[in-house]
Amino acid sequence: MNDIIKNLRYGQCNLVNCPNKELSRKDKKIFYSVIKLVNIKQTYDFYEQELYIVKKFQKLFHDLPKYNSEQIFGIKTHYDLSKLEDYNYKSLIKYARYLNKKYNLSIDINYIYKIRASFLDLTLKLKDYINMPRPYQLLPYYPHIKVKVEYSVTSYSGSTPSGHCFAALFIGYLIYLAEFNFFDNNPDEMSRLINISLDIGYHRNMAGIHFLYDNYISYLLFKEIIKVYKYDNKNKYLKLLENKLNKVFKIYQ
Repeated sequence: MNDIIKNLRYGQCNLVNCPNKELSRKDKKIFYSVIKLVNIKQTYDFYEQELYIVKKFQKLFHDLPKYNSEQIFGIKTHYDLSKLEDYNYKSLIKYARYLNKKYNLSIDINYIYKIRASFLDLTLKLKDYINMPRPYQLLPYYPHIKVKVEYSVTSYSGSTPSGHCFAALFIGYLIYLAEFNFFDNNPDEMSRLINISLDIGYHRNMAGIHFLYDNYISYLLFKEIIKVYKYDNKNKYLKLLENKLNKVFKIYQ
């Protein structure tokens, strides 16, 4: 397995996703900080454990999420949401519009998406450098683990970090910052925003196209970006998010 991982290139650039710009000074700092935090060896045992985690996630795929997804999105299950989110995280777009309409807020989701898009090259360069395979690429080497793989139009780059997981964490946080007074005074909506953001990453695990470790590195990338770009003021949202993810990612810490 070590030789397989060493000799194959999973995260190579192609004409669609290859970053064509030099990273800024701040983004280079983030890039090298995240690389130092990638603390695993790509071994047979490691990927076996990760595939078993994916298999556990798949048991939840046709369950209902913790929030009323039908009320907000018009669809019900995690599986339905995963199809909605495959290309451009539409669940967060729809949720922001739902909040604007219901509570007369002014969340500018287009502006938020532009900020998120500015980190696309950084994410892709990390994928290419770390060079980790997708779960479905390793299934032939683990015939004893049965994982169903869902079709995705966005699963052809390297696996780590998960672009969906990072984008959802970052966009969700920017939605909070856009109306932090509202969310601080409406804990139910803050909790729902966090759960929707996290589920976008988990749906990729359920679909068999990302490992949970990919989500972990995405969270580290998120933390480095908000630190370097000074978005990390102490607030209720980050505290709640950290409490949730520390429990999920304790196996890597």
